[in-house]
Amino acid sequence: MFKHFGVKLFASILLVNILISGTIYWTMARSIDSGFIDYIRISQTKRVDNLTQVLVQSFREHGNSWQFLNEQPGTWDHLLRFGFGASMAPARYDVANDNAPPNASDDDSVDEDAPPRLPPKLGDPAFYALLDHNRRPVVLAPHIRLDRLNQRRLMLDGNVIGYLRYPRVQAILSSIDRIFVSRQLRNLGITMSGTLLASLVLSAGLGWWLSRRTKRMAAFTQDLTRGEFSKRLSSSGRDELSRLSQDLNTLAVTLDHNRKARQSWVADIAHELRTPLAVLKGELEAIADGIRPANGTTIASLTQEVDQLNRLVEDLRILAQSDANALSAPLAPLNLSAQLQTRLEESRYRLEAQRIELTYHLASEIYIDGAEHRLRQLWNNLLENTLFYTDAPGRLEVTLTQRGPCALVTWEDSAPGVPTEAHERLTERLYRVETSRSRRLGGSGLGLSIAAALIDLHHGRMWAEHSPLGGLRWRLEFPLTDSDRNDA
Repeated sequence: MFKHFGVKLFASILLVNILISGTIYWTMARSIDSGFIDYIRISQTKRVDNLTQVLVQSFREHGNSWQFLNEQPGTWDHLLRFGFGASMAPARYDVANDNAPPNASDDDSVDEDAPPRLPPKLGDPAFYALLDHNRRPVVLAPHIRLDRLNQRRLMLDGNVIGYLRYPRVQAILSSIDRIFVSRQLRNLGITMSGTLLASLVLSAGLGWWLSRRTKRMAAFTQDLTRGEFSKRLSSSGRDELSRLSQDLNTLAVTLDHNRKARQSWVADIAHELRTPLAVLKGELEAIADGIRPANGTTIASLTQEVDQLNRLVEDLRILAQSDANALSAPLAPLNLSAQLQTRLEESRYRLEAQRIELTYHLASEIYIDGAEHRLRQLWNNLLENTLFYTDAPGRLEVTLTQRGPCALVTWEDSAPGVPTEAHERLTERLYRVETSRSRRLGGSGLGLSIAAALIDLHHGRMWAEHSPLGGLRWRLEFPLTDSDRNDA
């Protein structure tokens, strides 16, 4: 059951909501209960303070005696009623007058400064008692034992004149607690239950929605593992799952492109290998049939095809090392100006033999971090590309300059040129522009791919442009050594 993501999410949200709701209910229940009792206690204390002042004042006005309470029936009830209903300030009370006190309001308006009303039992005279200074009863509480009442001393001029006994809040609040607190807790429980139910509905919907999207993604990734790269996920929205869907779609496009490139790569490699092998097989069969003699010319032709195979295998080895990040060489400070000039001078004879004029302009003392044999491979690939694909008579111009923190090599030759849309594909493996750089000219289609890999090894970059000479211009950028970069 709990193997599904949606069920786990729903169960997690349910557990969290239950814990939160239970904590809130328990906290609010304690707060309501204790807060209500504290409210009643404070209200009773204020009224008892006021009643104490009324009793002390009445005691003084009646000759420092409690005898008037026994002589005038109902006086005790009037005193309690006046003490509970009056303001906090002491007030005079004329016992001879059975009506309201002289300063009492004649209307029924509520005094905003008066303490809140007490519960019935806390304001019932039957729950209050008065003792004299010798603790002899003056007024008894018929409904409750004296030892269950709180006591307040009545003082006049520093002397004890009596004791007021009044009910304890906790002893008589059971009915109030059942009525008021239970209603509050019931309302709170209904509210929390409704909130919990709503959260459960929302969590169930959220779990179902997330589960459906994750199942689609899981099915999509399974399709990818089976090689089905044509499907796409819906990626509308800006949330994390939408971005993940976009990333999975991008992954599918990349995998599809890589599969097609691999298929094309294998087919092109097979074709490149088949051509020299077919020539070799034909030559050997001709010799075996006696059609061609096994002389030096025939052996030279066979050697040429073997050399072509060797070059192709070596190019494939370098590219394989590049793919595996195994194409490495120790980089050290190197005078690029001198190294490039040496290689250009070494190739001048071959270029002139092909009727290609060589000119170069190299800034002196430009240093980069490089590997000399890898750079020599780079120049060889660019030279081979020029020799294979430049029409005679032609030109090759090479310049070396410093541009900011980089060394910039410009390598450009004369016609034929390359269409603009093909510039970005020139470093793809086995790619040829068939109109001018065909397989019949002897190139393997890997030279520029190897050149790009060698540039990456030196942390540089290369790109193609149109050349004013009518052919192709290559720009190669190398970062300078740290000392030359700081000087720049």
